[in-house]
Amino acid sequence: MILSYNNIQRGLLSTVILFLVNTSCQYKRTSSSETIPSNSINKQITFDTLTQIEIEQLQTGDVLLRKGFGWISDGIANYLEEEYPITHCGIVIKDTVTLDIRILHTVSNDSIDGMHIETLAHYCQQSQQNSLIAVRLQATPTEQAAIIAEAIRLYKEKVPFDMGFDDQDSTQLYCIEMLRDVYLKVLKKDILNKRKTTAGIDVLAMSNLLDTMYFQILFNHFDDEVRGRDKAGD
Repeated sequence: MILSYNNIQRGLLSTVILFLVNTSCQYKRTSSSETIPSNSINKQITFDTLTQIEIEQLQTGDVLLRKGFGWISDGIANYLEEEYPITHCGIVIKDTVTLDIRILHTVSNDSIDGMHIETLAHYCQQSQQNSLIAVRLQATPTEQAAIIAEAIRLYKEKVPFDMGFDDQDSTQLYCIEMLRDVYLKVLKKDILNKRKTTAGIDVLAMSNLLDTMYFQILFNHFDDEVRGRDKAGD
């Protein structure tokens, strides 16, 4: 069988990720999609939290970005070399009656492979301290409703996680690829089209989600952490 150059590229990326997965299993820290022990159990891990004001800001359809723990997240961040080392993202789903918030995203770990819904608290516990960013797509209520409906359809279909990071094939999806496919279907245009290409590996840039032409940034803990350091140094 003859392999295309693109398939070889994606296979290389998948090999790197799988190597990081296997290596990280030798350490106490977990990957960005694995459960993080509570601070009382492992003092070396400090996860990010949201204030009550930030929680109240969140609406259905918002996107919550983060940097996860472990070598996998570090490897992704180092590869992308973006201003903010974001490695994962998910869609906010907020109950209009109870105001309970859950995050719909796609992950891969020992117990989950693909589309998944979890509590906001659990999502935050898998986020490095000062790494959460929330953005809101500039879209009509009708478009937002259609976006959520499409994301839930993918969840119900149990679409698996894309370990090959091939965003030209929607039978499997990685985190930002899932968002891109949903937006493409609803908005009929590609608003997440910036890419990162290094050493023959080509993936979607996480910075697409910070483009103020399409997204409003609700809060950015990376910037908050920098401002806190600057203030402490005054």
